[in-house]
Amino acid sequence: MEVKQTSYGTSIDILFNLAPYAARPIMVESDNVPADANGRKIVKAGSLLDAQGRAFVKPSSTVIPVNDGTARYVLLKDIDVTAGDKVGAGVYQGTLNLDKIEANLTTDPLNPFVVSESAKAALRGIFFMTDKNIDYKAGSAVGSITAGSHIALTPDSDDDTEIEIAYEA
Repeated sequence: MEVKQTSYGTSIDILFNLAPYAARPIMVESDNVPADANGRKIVKAGSLLDAQGRAFVKPSSTVIPVNDGTARYVLLKDIDVTAGDKVGAGVYQGTLNLDKIEANLTTDPLNPFVVSESAKAALRGIFFMTDKNIDYKAGSAVGSITAGSHIALTPDSDDDTEIEIAYEA
């Protein structure tokens, strides 16, 4: 048997930091994945996947990426599904770099890809961070968490847990 490995570019690292993350194997569906200029069907790192492993859906005559409340996973690395469905790593818990994800999924600079608020809400175990909302000197998030009462959701529980956040000067 001959094994042929071909690289079609460099897969980006969507992890924001080296903190632990959790992912599971998920069969990434090849249906509706548009082919690139070389005829390859590449699902890019950072693609949002629904529970069935679909990165693209066809609700009408147009194929669109998953970017709504049906999102359940974020694809960790690029995957080539030209020959059919293939197993990938679906991240469901961790801290991901939103800037890298949106830049990697933008195919038209005039119409940039933006992860929707409903997709972010559905991806309950994912924290989306950007370089703009981190204060590296203090080591804390700035502008994304406020003092007060919040609801914390864990990916393996439907129970809401109320937590109190307080800042010390």
